[in-house]
Amino acid sequence: MPTGRASRAREPLTDTVVYGGALAAFAVTLAPFLYVAFRSISTPEALFYNQVIFFPDAVYLDSYRLFLSNGQVLRYYANTIVIVAAGTACNVVLAFITAFVLSRRDYLLRNYLMAFIVI
Repeated sequence: MPTGRASRAREPLTDTVVYGGALAAFAVTLAPFLYVAFRSISTPEALFYNQVIFFPDAVYLDSYRLFLSNGQVLRYYANTIVIVAAGTACNVVLAFITAFVLSRRDYLLRNYLMAFIVI
């Protein structure tokens, strides 16, 4: 009797639920991104009078031109990169320290620390 994934019968209801859930998660994740992107290319008047529901009425790129013409843009990106790098480094160092402590079987508070992390 063959075993493995290929030999199992397809379950259409399960597949429908799984693919439907994945599609719903994709839509819930994509919708806020599209909302912000469409509002960023809308006219200021449409935004002021709250006329943009989801799709923009017209494409307006002067806001991007104004932002990119500012000489401080590179400084803004540099600040962002420094903050992200510092935060990531702190997170990695603390994760390493915690992992080392949790790997020690003789650490007295090991179970409490693990429960604190899980909860």
